[in-house]
Amino acid sequence: VWMMNKMTNREKKEVKEGKEDCPLSTTDWVMFLSNEIDRTERDQPPIMTALIAAILAIMGVGVTVAVMRIPEFLYYHKLMFLFIISIFIVSFWILSFVISQRFKKKVESFENLRRRIILGKEKDCIKIRDEWRNIVSKKRFKFI
Repeated sequence: VWMMNKMTNREKKEVKEGKEDCPLSTTDWVMFLSNEIDRTERDQPPIMTALIAAILAIMGVGVTVAVMRIPEFLYYHKLMFLFIISIFIVSFWILSFVISQRFKKKVESFENLRRRIILGKEKDCIKIRDEWRNIVSKKRFKFI
């Protein structure tokens, strides 16, 4: 009480703004980050399923074309078509690898932040919020 009386109005306002800027306690941040980890892990399977379905569909078309009987003069067209399909398969496979690594990296970042909060290494909620924003705001796909 004595300390509050000695504080100027400006200092009281700064303390009040600090509490408003960071409404979550460290316990709340741990729970929130656990939810973010769970949500990020849940978002990955539908995307990966769609990519695998696309790969299988393209492979099915490739197999169909490969076993089809065609006239001799279209043989090179058939090889070119199979080559293009193989390029699609490889590119979808690489894309699925990149996406899975991106999800994994995001989950690891959340887990590292949560671990530091639990161990008491990170106690400032403003720093925690800023780091969370950095993790969330990173671009989804970085190819370069």
